[in-house]
Amino acid sequence: MPSAAMRFALLTCALVVANAAVANAAAANAAAENTVAAQPAPTVVSTPDTTVAVGLDLPEEDWEDYLSGCSLLCAIGWTTTASSVLAPQGANRYAAEEAEDGDLRSAWVEGADGPGLGEHLTMTLGHPDEDLPDDFVTSLWGLRAVTGYAKSAQTWAANGRVRHLEVRVNGRPVTVVALNDTAMLQEATWDGVEVRAGDRIDLVVRSVYPGSRYDDTALSEVLLLGAH
Repeated sequence: MPSAAMRFALLTCALVVANAAVANAAAANAAAENTVAAQPAPTVVSTPDTTVAVGLDLPEEDWEDYLSGCSLLCAIGWTTTASSVLAPQGANRYAAEEAEDGDLRSAWVEGADGPGLGEHLTMTLGHPDEDLPDDFVTSLWGLRAVTGYAKSAQTWAANGRVRHLEVRVNGRPVTVVALNDTAMLQEATWDGVEVRAGDRIDLVVRSVYPGSRYDDTALSEVLLLGAH
């Protein structure tokens, strides 16, 4: 059996070791705190400015002229695709081109689960039959749109309507268009950005006005503005 002196020596050694461990832990914590404090603040990712759309006070019979008249199409054509499409319902079709046909009785309706946040239309600029010079550049500075499914007042209210539509060029945010909750034709403009053949313009659904009956979100018409 260890003597009292030996037991005292062992206890003293244990206390020394324990105190050293506590001191080392405190030092490590202090070093970690200093390290965290010394780290630079996280970079804030810039978000595009919001552009508020303005309703165009026009008779509905004049809307077709504004949806098929002079626009970015005066300078360059494009092909439109959609990230998703609602399955056909009877004779109704909801493909991307339905949002560019000048007919308020049709619409692009996304086909994702829920309200379709993040779903988008993509306009790829240029057509194979267009003879554009290699250095051709034009500008994109706005859009016109009819949000929701404007086939009738009942259909418009029943389906979701796009509230915020983000405009991106080749993945780069340009602006977020804030659309009013109305079935009237609206227009939004911003500082022009250069575009050329092969560029991709995405119109991304960022928020919606919910429909009274369906989760689906619709966009009856959209037209890119630019060139002039």
